[in-house]
Amino acid sequence: MKKLQLIIITVLLICLMGCSLELDDIRRAPEQAEVPLATPSPTPEVMEVTDKIFVDEVGYCTSDKKLFLVRAGIENLDGYSYTIENVINKTIVYSGTLSSLSKEETDFNTLYMGDCTELTRSGVYRIAIDDIGYSKDFTIGETIYRDLYAQVYSELKDFSYTDDMELIRTLSGIMLTNEIYPSSYLDDGFISGKVEALMNKYISNGTLSQDMDVNLSASLSGLLAQFATDYMDKTPELAETALYASTKMYDSVIVSEEKPYDDCLYFAACELHRAQGYYEAVKTIEDITVALDNGTETKSEYDYFLIAKVAYLSSTNRPDYDRCEKMLDGLRENVKNISDSCTKETFYVQPDADTIGEEGMLDNMMQLGLVGYILRGREYSSVQRNYLHYLTGVNAENKNYLKTRLEKTEDSNTSNAILLSKLLFSLGSSY
Repeated sequence: MKKLQLIIITVLLICLMGCSLELDDIRRAPEQAEVPLATPSPTPEVMEVTDKIFVDEVGYCTSDKKLFLVRAGIENLDGYSYTIENVINKTIVYSGTLSSLSKEETDFNTLYMGDCTELTRSGVYRIAIDDIGYSKDFTIGETIYRDLYAQVYSELKDFSYTDDMELIRTLSGIMLTNEIYPSSYLDDGFISGKVEALMNKYISNGTLSQDMDVNLSASLSGLLAQFATDYMDKTPELAETALYASTKMYDSVIVSEEKPYDDCLYFAACELHRAQGYYEAVKTIEDITVALDNGTETKSEYDYFLIAKVAYLSSTNRPDYDRCEKMLDGLRENVKNISDSCTKETFYVQPDADTIGEEGMLDNMMQLGLVGYILRGREYSSVQRNYLHYLTGVNAENKNYLKTRLEKTEDSNTSNAILLSKLLFSLGSSY
């Protein structure tokens, strides 16, 4: 009996000890629950296109210097990494680091520059920067400027020209491009059609219209003489008619009591001198050359001086060689100053580029292209392309200056056409 009692007591003790262990485990459970569990990795943030990365929206020629800008606020991105991705196959093709621009050249040192010049394979790309986003897509290719040239020319053909002075200036700019860069020639009857329409409007049975003011007469005289030179082999009959009309208009301007702007008259005189060595034009050229030397000339908003100088320099009708040398010296000095200032600046354009606007930049580009053509060299072609990149996105304001010029709007006017004709000249020299 005692043995049985001992066994029962032993079993009870064991059961009591087991209950004590379970209670201890329950009391410790809350402490064990506080041990942190492994957290899943956060889902990577999907990057989006940002307006903080400035690329050339037209694109980069394969051989170009390829710069882009980043505006990042107050954070320091000097040495920050970026990658360039092929948009089509989603592969990373290039990587590099950003460099800061000096505080004096930017607003509070918020701009950074990247250089991917070494990327030369044709394709469509975008830049990716962590915590900032993707750039707009941009293209690298051999025909970037040729394609833009064709687009600009198409826009010029489609304009609704309501002001004949602006039409004349635009046509003269296109013909200048065709003269100097014949490989870029795209004319398919557009110029000859417009010139013939202008003659029909202002000349009837050999009699000049009485509605023409003196500046319109001088400008149209210059255009018709320029057309005669350029189209004598293409449309000889129309060219001969244009030359005859040009002399008639010029003579009417010379005897007019109203004095035209010097640039309009100079344009007519130089083009007539080139077309046929017109004697009456020589005195005008001499007089206006003196005014140019003295800085007393008068100029219209259409500024024909550069086109006039090209006509005089390319004339085979006994130009004054001292005068030619003087013209060339002046042009060379201008483009040297432009080029020298560009190489020192952040954006490789003149420091006042944004102030002078599209027209000022395009005027600079025309001078660079013209002197490059005359000197038969490519010394200034890279400077011209710097301006092209600046105009189409690589600038501190992230502006595509030319995009608005190429977009048709209800209030677009033909002054855009003059700017585009200047752009056409610069693009003609770029391929």
